[in-house]
Amino acid sequence: MAGCDYCGEGARGRAAAPSAWWFCSNQCRDSGKVLEVLDSLPPATVNTRIDEAHRGPCPECGAPAPIDFYKSYKAYSVIIATTWKTETHVCCWRCARRHQWKAIGFTAGLGWWGVPWGFVATPIQIGRNLIEMCQRWTGPSVEFVRAVRLNFARSIAAANEPPRSFKKFGET
Repeated sequence: MAGCDYCGEGARGRAAAPSAWWFCSNQCRDSGKVLEVLDSLPPATVNTRIDEAHRGPCPECGAPAPIDFYKSYKAYSVIIATTWKTETHVCCWRCARRHQWKAIGFTAGLGWWGVPWGFVATPIQIGRNLIEMCQRWTGPSVEFVRAVRLNFARSIAAANEPPRSFKKFGET
């Protein structure tokens, strides 16, 4: 199933598709109207922007390496409370592995201490990190392409927006 062109989720409700873009809800359709700016551009221009963003440099280490979205997974437990979360990083492959190893260390040290969920969440989150570490992408991920398209469309829309005039304090 195709995901929403704005948020990337599947169908949460009824599809709202007034144009070539597909949205999962009316809220995403309203927020994603900025994507219509890309309809007037040649696809090669948008693809060039995506390739430039993917080629780097890494925003964390500055290395001239391909960047993408990478995830790390953590779990933390204290007696009867256990929390787990997913963190998304925009960085190169090397920095992503560093984040994932830190998450494994954090979870291995602090994830076990909750009953009963610490014993369940900790191996799951460590396993998710290991699986994520084994994946190698040959090109930009779907999430990365979506984010670059949205940022590109927002920058074009902002450049085309007429300047606002502000009144000085006390003017009517």
